[in-house]
Amino acid sequence: MGQNKAFLTVNSRSFIEEMLEKFKGYDERIIVANDVSLYQFQDVLTLQDIYPNRGPLCGLYTAMKHMTGKRAVVVTVDTPLLTRPLLDYLWSLAEGVDCVIPVVDGRHQSLCAVYNVSALPLVEEAVERDERKVRVLLDRLNIKEITESELSQFGDVSVLFSNVNTPDDYKKIKD
Repeated sequence: MGQNKAFLTVNSRSFIEEMLEKFKGYDERIIVANDVSLYQFQDVLTLQDIYPNRGPLCGLYTAMKHMTGKRAVVVTVDTPLLTRPLLDYLWSLAEGVDCVIPVVDGRHQSLCAVYNVSALPLVEEAVERDERKVRVLLDRLNIKEITESELSQFGDVSVLFSNVNTPDDYKKIKD
């Protein structure tokens, strides 16, 4: 997009502020970024990727290595229309599985999911193999898939999971 998406705005706040607000009340909030100096927020642990510039899997690995709890809600900053009730719902389903993952348009939303610490050894193995994408893990994890019909109780799924990758995507969520 040519600019840092974390600082685009929606609902009069930057994407990053919008996401942090959704996570207020969780025991811990972690941001993983290449440039940690941009993300200094109160009560938020900001970490640089353990292996910089190696993709989202490494970001997941970095967060999981530093989290103190048994599970984490993982989201990217460029999905600012996700809602707290939806994230809480995913969290509530995470007992006894490695990952709770929404499936939208037939695609696993691996960067809007809940990961239990039980997944860490497999995440670590994938990072050591220099894998970059989280979806390489899904066949090896014990996952609970959440269907669009389940997700629709929280609103229009195509809106909730809007991902901002282009100026047109950004225009759509602003309208």
